[in-house]
Amino acid sequence: MLSRKYVKRVVGEPKDLPPPIAKKLENRARRWMVAIEWLNKPENKDYDTPSRIAASGVAWGDEKDPEEIEAIQKRVKEEKEDIKRKKVKEEVEGGGKRQKANKGKRKRYPSNQYHLPQVSTNSMTWPTYMIRTEGS
Repeated sequence: MLSRKYVKRVVGEPKDLPPPIAKKLENRARRWMVAIEWLNKPENKDYDTPSRIAASGVAWGDEKDPEEIEAIQKRVKEEKEDIKRKKVKEEVEGGGKRQKANKGKRKRYPSNQYHLPQVSTNSMTWPTYMIRTEGS
């Protein structure tokens, strides 16, 4: 409900605090709200990120409004998730996950280099130097 009564707006004191990090667009500061001189200081360069400051919008000369940009990003993210879900569904229907050829760790040694001969417990054969003869 709009009030018909005129309210005088008073400009508050400028804040020397960094804009807070916000996930929602309505909680972010717009570019026109932040002094350019403050952002150009070397100690404040870290705060000039999209998670803290959103674009001003078409009314301030930008190509798109931040709401449009966010809607496009959300749509692209959903499309990627749909593609991923379809891929997983196809793999499940196809009989499990498909392995890529040569995927995994690289073999350091040929596969037969360290194979030891199988020794049967039924027939014990001793090397000749270990067989005791009666004269020794």
